[in-house]
Amino acid sequence: MAPRTDAGPRHALRGVFDRIVQRPAWLESLGTPLQTLPSDLVERSGDQIRKAALAFAAIWAFVLLVAYPIAYAFEGGFLARRGFPHPGTELAFVGLLSSLGMAWYASRTHSDREGVLSLALVHQVVTAGLVSAIAWWAPGDHFRTSLSPICLFLPIYPALAPLSSKRVLTAGLLAATTDVLGWSIAVARGVAPPAPPLQMFFAFSTTYLCAILSVLPATIIRRLGRAVQEARDMGAYRLENLIGKGGMGEVYRASHRLLARPAAVKVIGDTDLNEMSPESRTRALERFRREAAVAAALTSAHTIGLYDFGVTESGTYYYVMELLTGMDLQVMVDRHGPLPPARALHFLRQTAISLAEAHQFGIVHRDIKPSNIYASRLGLEVDFTKVLDFGVVKVEVKRGGEEALKLSREDVPIGTPAYMAPEGIDGGGALTPRSDVYSLGCVAFFLVTGELTFHASSVMQMAMKHMEETPRAPSTVRPDNGITPELDAMILRCLSKKPEDRPADGLALLALLIPIAKAMPWNPELAREWWDKHVPVESPA
Repeated sequence: MAPRTDAGPRHALRGVFDRIVQRPAWLESLGTPLQTLPSDLVERSGDQIRKAALAFAAIWAFVLLVAYPIAYAFEGGFLARRGFPHPGTELAFVGLLSSLGMAWYASRTHSDREGVLSLALVHQVVTAGLVSAIAWWAPGDHFRTSLSPICLFLPIYPALAPLSSKRVLTAGLLAATTDVLGWSIAVARGVAPPAPPLQMFFAFSTTYLCAILSVLPATIIRRLGRAVQEARDMGAYRLENLIGKGGMGEVYRASHRLLARPAAVKVIGDTDLNEMSPESRTRALERFRREAAVAAALTSAHTIGLYDFGVTESGTYYYVMELLTGMDLQVMVDRHGPLPPARALHFLRQTAISLAEAHQFGIVHRDIKPSNIYASRLGLEVDFTKVLDFGVVKVEVKRGGEEALKLSREDVPIGTPAYMAPEGIDGGGALTPRSDVYSLGCVAFFLVTGELTFHASSVMQMAMKHMEETPRAPSTVRPDNGITPELDAMILRCLSKKPEDRPADGLALLALLIPIAKAMPWNPELAREWWDKHVPVESPA
C-alpha cells in the first residue's frame, strides 16, 4: 500500500493554519506550552473546543434561520426602512462558517493540541468582531449602555481548555476592543451619536472587565492540571495518558524523567481503596504488591517485564512495566475474526512457555483469558506474545517451611466466567496449574472459532455449562478454518471436566503443542505483512 500524502487543498489550508497558530514566535511569547499538563487533559480539551465551536455554529444557524426571519416578519423590515442596508445575514453566515471551520480543525488535528487551543482564541476574537459589527451597524438613536453580548461568550473557551493566562487575556482584550471599534465606526458613519468620555468609559468598562475575569477559569484549569500532573509522578516516571483500566487499577503510558524509555505504569486508585472495607483494602494492596513481586520473579520473555515498584508520598501504590505495542487477543479476534490455526498455535505455544515457568515455581495465574494475552511488536519480531495481569496469582507451594500467602478467600471464585475451570467456579476444588490449562483451552477455542466455548445468557448459566456440558469440537463450529483433528483433540483434552484428564501444567501442554505447531508452521512473512498493515511501526523519535 502506497504511503498516504496530504497533497491538495486540504494540505494547503492546513499549512496556513500551521503558520498562523502553531509555533510562531509571537504566540510562544504569550504563554508556556502544554507539556506541563496531563496529556489526557489536553486531548480532552481539544474535543471540548470542537463541541463549543459546534454550539457557536448552532447559535449562528438559529440567528439565520429563526431570529432574522421573525424580526423582519413582525417588525416590517425596520432595519431597511432606516436607510441602512444591514449586512447581518452575511455576517451571521461568516460566523457560521468560521465556527464550523473551527470544529472541523479541532476534530482533525490531534498531534498539535496547542495549535488548536490557540486557534480557538483567534476564533473568539473573530466571533466578537462579527457580533460587534452586527450590534453597532444600526444601533438607533441612543448610545448602548447595556451589557455587551460579547461578555456572554468570552469565558467559554478559557473554561473548557487549559489555555495560558497571557493568551486568554490578550484574546479577551482584543475581543473587547472590537466593541469599541464597532461603536467608533458607527459614529463615523453617523448612525450612533458621539458620547462623553465618562459615559464611553462606563459603557465599555464592563466588556473589558469580562475580558479580565475570563482569565480566572483558564488559570484555575491550568493550576489544577499541573497539580494532577505532579500527583501523577510515580518515582522517576511521569504519567502521560490512560491506556487501560481493570479491576486492580489503571494503566498509564509513562516516560522516564531522564531516559528516553517509555513504560506502562499500573496504579491502584485511592478512590477504589477508600470504598473498600479495611479487610478488602488490605487484601487488595497485598494482591497488588504480590502481582509486582511475581512479575519481578518471572523471567520468561513471554511474561510482561517489571521495571520498578513503589508507593508515593500520598500512599498510592504503583509499579512500572514494559510498554507493549500491539493488541490483546480479545481485540484481535473481535476486530479481525478467528485466527488461522497456525497463528493461534503460535500464540498458544508462547503463552504455554510463560505459564510453564510460573507453574514451575508453584504459581497459578487463575485468570487466563484472551485480554490477558498480548500480541506485540518487539523490535524486529512480530506476533510476540506476553502474558499480563498476575494480580490474582496464587502460590501453591511452601518455601522454607513457611506457609505461602493466600491472596484471596478460598470460597470466592477468581477469574472470568467464560474461561473459568469447573473446579474454580464453586470454590470447592483447589486451583492448580491444570486450572490454567483449562482456561488456555477456552482461549484456544475462541482463537480458532471466534466464539466462546459455551453460549449462555447469564453468569450462572455459563458457570453451569462449564461444570456440566461437554464442549463442542472447534472444527464443527468453524469447519472452514482448517482445524485439524490433532488440534481438536488437544483443545478438548484441555477442556476436560476432571483436572486429572488435562495436561498437568504449562510444560506438559507445551509438549503437546510443539508437534502440532511443527505440522502447521506459522509463516513469519504473513505475520509481518499483517502487522505492517494493521499496526505500522512507529518511530521512537
